[in-house]
Amino acid sequence: STANNRHLTAEGGATTGTGQVGNGIVLDGTNDQLEAIGYKGVTGGKQRSMETWIKTSAVEDAIMSWGQDAARKKWIWRLQDSSGRFRLDVSGGGRETNASVNNNVWRYVAVTYPENGRVDYAKFFIDGVATGFVGSYSNYPITGDYLDVRLGNDHSNRRLDGSLDEARISAVERSADWIKASYDNQKSSS
Repeated sequence: STANNRHLTAEGGATTGTGQVGNGIVLDGTNDQLEAIGYKGVTGGKQRSMETWIKTSAVEDAIMSWGQDAARKKWIWRLQDSSGRFRLDVSGGGRETNASVNNNVWRYVAVTYPENGRVDYAKFFIDGVATGFVGSYSNYPITGDYLDVRLGNDHSNRRLDGSLDEARISAVERSADWIKASYDNQKSSS
């Protein structure tokens, strides 16, 4: 439930389970996803931020996605490979963290992106702290409005085997202070 009246629909066998903040969603990596029916996400070159708590030991699984499966028009946030790093992918390139998050404990992850910036302007955060990156792609995304926002799946059916909680998409580039405050307000010791 959101202030913008955007709601997620569970598909496949998605269930609720223990989250970082109350209940979260559990996805089994086979046919599960959450979809925001009718919501196309933040499109074009507009600024944006994505945040969520994730608990997984998966590799190459999607966290969030939307857009069109074409060069510079898709927007995918996913786990990259067996390293457990997460990646922002716009079709044909992307940027990824230099730190892993797939250690099967709750981790707060976020990506921010500036208005009309290149993909390599994206910033990554893990547990409220900015992280470094590896890989880079200098094109400017023009995210399409073809697919609805999906959590736990992407254009290549890389379905998440893990749990998500408190997922957010914002049409602003959140500051490092905002990301840190969100983490501090939701972490287990708060």
